[in-house]
Amino acid sequence: MTETAKQSLSDFQSTEELSEYLHRSISSLTLNPNSHNKEDDLKKSIHNFYRHKAIDHTFPVPEDVPDQVAKNLEIVYDLRRKDIINSVIKEKLVGSGHTLVENYDWKLKWVVGSSSLTSIREPICQIELICLTLGADLKPCRNSVSFECDLEGIEKLINVLNSVKEKLSQS
Repeated sequence: MTETAKQSLSDFQSTEELSEYLHRSISSLTLNPNSHNKEDDLKKSIHNFYRHKAIDHTFPVPEDVPDQVAKNLEIVYDLRRKDIINSVIKEKLVGSGHTLVENYDWKLKWVVGSSSLTSIREPICQIELICLTLGADLKPCRNSVSFECDLEGIEKLINVLNSVKEKLSQS
């Protein structure tokens, strides 16, 4: 942690104010992975501290940080540990070239006809996967993959997802 960041952490007027700032820093870390190039020195230092802490749970608070600040850093880490760890995992996966599905949206439609057939009467599921990938500029970017499938395709998708779930739970 830089000297400037340590001093800035000590300058907060109250522990509530410091705690609120730490939570906002974690929220910016979890919502915008690898966005540390446009952050101030204090936020970068907090992100780096929490990234190291997520990887090595015994990672110590720097010794020259005031006790109250160190206590707040640890308390906020304990409260937001899961968010921080998930963010670090997401950064590592996307940084190594993998595509990560962050979210999805689906709609079920009942198709009753088309221009070539007057009465089809079958359900169609439209699925959109919101993915995080490594862009051309080596920064994470979000894109979406959309597709439609019929009842047979839905069943196949569910079976594949169940088999992936089983394999993940075995390891």
